[in-house]
Amino acid sequence: MSGRLRLGMLANGRHLARLTLIVLLAILTACSQTSKVSSQKSTAKKKLAAPPILSTPKAKSIGFRPQPLPLKIVYPLRYDQGIERKGEIFAVGNSADEVSQIFDKSNYDIRSVRRNAGTVPPIFVDRIPSDLRSQSISRKKDLFFKMVLPMALVVNLEIREIRQRIKASGCGGQTHQCSQHWLRDLGENYRVKTVDELLIKIDELPPSLMMAQAVEESGWGGSRFSQEGNALFGQRTWDSQDSGMIPYERESGASYRVRTFNDIIESLRVYSRNLNRHKAYREMRQMRANFKRSGQKVDSLTLIKGLKQYSTTGNAYERNLRSIIEKNSLKEFDRARLDLNSQPKRILVSTY
Repeated sequence: MSGRLRLGMLANGRHLARLTLIVLLAILTACSQTSKVSSQKSTAKKKLAAPPILSTPKAKSIGFRPQPLPLKIVYPLRYDQGIERKGEIFAVGNSADEVSQIFDKSNYDIRSVRRNAGTVPPIFVDRIPSDLRSQSISRKKDLFFKMVLPMALVVNLEIREIRQRIKASGCGGQTHQCSQHWLRDLGENYRVKTVDELLIKIDELPPSLMMAQAVEESGWGGSRFSQEGNALFGQRTWDSQDSGMIPYERESGASYRVRTFNDIIESLRVYSRNLNRHKAYREMRQMRANFKRSGQKVDSLTLIKGLKQYSTTGNAYERNLRSIIEKNSLKEFDRARLDLNSQPKRILVSTY
C-alpha cells in the first residue's frame, strides 16, 4: 500500500472518530437537559401533593394515616366532605394528656360552655385515648364531654342543613312524586310516603341525650368496642357488608356483631340516623315532633321514655340515662353552639 493511501486512511479515521465524539456529546447533553426538566416536574408535583404540616404542642407525630372511606349518605349535604376533615391536623400519642393539651391551647373550657351557653370550638378527636380509663373520675368526665360535644353539634348541624333543603325544595306532598331524585331517594330510604313524615323523622337530637347514651353504651369511652372499634353506642349489625366485632358474651347461635367505625364521628352519624329511622323509636320521634309543634324546647328527659327498646334492660335503661343526664347537668349543653368562625382542628390519636 502506498504511503499517500495510508495517510489518507488515517485522516479519514481521525475525522470519523471526531464526528462520533461530537454525536455522543450531543446525546449526553440532551439526556442531561431532559433529566433536569423531568426532575423539575417531579419536584413541582411533590410540592403540589405535599400534605399539611402537623402542628401540635409537644405531641409525637405518628405520620399520616390513609383517609378512611367516607360514610355513605343518601342525601346531599353542604358538609358532605365532613367539616371535621378540614383545617389543621394534629397527630398525638395514645394519651389523654396530649389530647387535653390541644384543648387547652384552643381555649376549650367545658365549664364556660355550661355556664354561658357558649360556643364550642370545632375540635374533633378521631378515637378515644386508651388511658382515658385510668384518669380520675372528674378528669375522665371532663375530657369525654369535650370530645363528644363538638361531634354531636356537627351531626345536628348536618341534619339542620338537610331539613332546610327539604323545605326549600318546594315539594310538599308525596315524596315519590317530587321532581328531585334525591328527595325521592330520601323518602324511600327513611320508609316514608310524604314530606311531612320525612321531616318528622329527619330532625335533631338534644346533645344531652346523645352524650348520655354515649356514656352509658361505652362506659365513658372505656369499653372494648369504643376503644377498638370507635363504637360509642353499641349498635348491632346483621349485615355482612358492615365491619363489626363479635361480643365475647354473644349468645350461642346468634350472628350479630357490634358495628365498628373509622372514627368516632361516624359512630355518631350512624347512631343519629338509627334513632331517626328505625321503627323501634317511633314514640321518641313523635314526642320530639310534639315539642316542636307546640313551640317548646325538646326535652331529653322526656325523649328517653321512647328509647326502652334500645337496650334489653328496658325500664332500667331509661333510669340509667335519666341519672346520667341529671347528675352531670347535661341539659346545659343543649344550648351550646358550634363556633363555625374558628378553623376546625382534627386530632389523630395513635393506636400505639
